[in-house]
Amino acid sequence: MCLAPLCRAADRPPPPRLPLAQFWSVDVGSAVSAGPVSDGDRVFLAFKSAHLSARDAADGSELWKIDKNVTAPLAAGGGFVFVSAGDAIEALRGSDGATAWIVPRIKVVAPLLAHDGWLIAVTDAEVLAIRASDGHVVWRLPAGGIRQAPAIDGDRLYLGADDGRLLGVTLATGAVAWERYVAGG
Repeated sequence: MCLAPLCRAADRPPPPRLPLAQFWSVDVGSAVSAGPVSDGDRVFLAFKSAHLSARDAADGSELWKIDKNVTAPLAAGGGFVFVSAGDAIEALRGSDGATAWIVPRIKVVAPLLAHDGWLIAVTDAEVLAIRASDGHVVWRLPAGGIRQAPAIDGDRLYLGADDGRLLGVTLATGAVAWERYVAGG
């Protein structure tokens, strides 16, 4: 057993050097309003000029560009890009930017989460699980005070609230599987 600090450091693998690989680079000509997201085939960019565009993930060429004022983080998956704008969530087809569906009267307070056919949205008062393919709200869970991005692992959705609550929720039903409090929030 090695007790010297140098031995402990030598036992750890070195961190990867970034960037790992650069496939393409393009000048987009404008500042972005939210970070880029990808559905695997396309990269979606929201611009401060109130435009949303899709670029081919293979070569960076622009596939489409539409007028859309996006100020909140995007999510993508299953051939869609999901936008929270105003009091609604909108799914746009990744192939052409056309509206696939809209869920009205939802104002999110945390980043959207798209994962394996689900879209998770957090509002001031509840968490919603939306079927990503058609916008059907599968379940709603009353849960105020959540402002952080949710996470999914397997069949569980994990949520953290401002008051120190941690929740493990069954993804298929919205039932709370467990709840814990962490002192100090």
